[in-house]
Amino acid sequence: MGQLHWRMVQSLLAESLLLAALGGAAGLAIARWALRLAVAFGPEDVPQLHRATIDGRIVAFTLGVSLLTAAPFGLAPAFFARAHTLIGALRDAGRTTMGRARLRLQSALVVATVALAVVLAAGAGLLVRSFVRLMSTDAGFQSGGILTASVALPARAYASPASVDTFYASLHGRLAALPGVETASLSTDLPLTSNERRGFTPDAATIDDGPPRSVAATWTVGDYFRVLGIELVRGRTFTGADTPDNMPVAVISEGMAARYWPRQDALGGRLKWSLRADSPMPWLTAVGVVRDVNDGPLGSEPSDHVYQPYAQFGVTDPFGEGALRSMLVAVRASGVDETSLTRAVFDETRRLDSSLAMSDVQTMRARVDASVSASRLTMVLLAGFAAGALLLAALGLAVGLAAALALGRLLASLLYQTTPYDAGTLAAVPVVLTAVAALASWLPALRATRIDPIQALRVE
Repeated sequence: MGQLHWRMVQSLLAESLLLAALGGAAGLAIARWALRLAVAFGPEDVPQLHRATIDGRIVAFTLGVSLLTAAPFGLAPAFFARAHTLIGALRDAGRTTMGRARLRLQSALVVATVALAVVLAAGAGLLVRSFVRLMSTDAGFQSGGILTASVALPARAYASPASVDTFYASLHGRLAALPGVETASLSTDLPLTSNERRGFTPDAATIDDGPPRSVAATWTVGDYFRVLGIELVRGRTFTGADTPDNMPVAVISEGMAARYWPRQDALGGRLKWSLRADSPMPWLTAVGVVRDVNDGPLGSEPSDHVYQPYAQFGVTDPFGEGALRSMLVAVRASGVDETSLTRAVFDETRRLDSSLAMSDVQTMRARVDASVSASRLTMVLLAGFAAGALLLAALGLAVGLAAALALGRLLASLLYQTTPYDAGTLAAVPVVLTAVAALASWLPALRATRIDPIQALRVE
């Protein structure tokens, strides 16, 4: 009996080591594929993500973990078998083919596997549905057909505010006149990437004792709103008459108009870049109201926003900077692909100043994609895990759905316009798993119908 048991231990351990090695190799292959997905869909702000690779250390670690897990899982059946007499094992085997204890263990593993599959599939379904709704949300602007880039002016060459103003005006005129360009603008930021917030005070009629107010602030050259497709609700946008010598003007967002001028038309309302109404800073008069635009990642709540013509920056800036030497360029293509304008935009910039070069050149669609890259990566990874778990699924729908509801509550902060108890998603998961289980059961059942019952009884 001892020699027989030792041979059984050797056989089980060898089998476990082989399966572990094959599983580790398969895991490395899947990891290599998953890494490509992570690099392709991952957020740009993850440091060195593009340099990530599976090197010898990763392979060694994976092999070591695989072999370490093989020992306990390979030896456990042997010790379990030793605790039972051979006659008892044969008696159990005669009654149930594989033995009652072994059947109970396998049933528990099947239930746990399916429960895990339901949890992962439900989580992936919620994130996929959330992502689809996120990408279809109205951000308040149109991203198609727009090429963007950044230009920075050296302080030594452009020491005076007048030289900066002249360069921006000249660059805007050249870009707007390019073949294939409908219109162009320069601005201190773009939708989804608002960089500056400033404290302000509205006119006396709306002042209260609330907390200090701040809004997103953007300075523009050219027809910024037309380039980005931001709808004008009422009033006007900026014109060539909005110069330093004329009344300081501003265009405000629709939400800001409703918040600070709720019982009157915001057109003609005034604000200044100061937390005190009696400061010497000039009042800005609202001449237009535009739709709210996402200033943060896609799907975030729009914030109050004030837009100003850059031509009046020098007379309204409370910090006395005089000039801003970094701007984002945006050109809207007409009848051509926006990426085809890249060379022309570069050339026009170099014609004005051969020492300058554009940077951060990308389409507005690419900027939108970058703002949702973290959500997309999470969705892709969880969907991959769910797909793998579905291959092992057969039972455990009730247990899995209960755990899925708990996972939904954990994912609530990641979901956009999707509740953790989304009926469509939770209903679809059992249907998919039932179809998989039905297919897995149908093939063995078909084979069983072809077996002679008398011959089966003899074998049993």
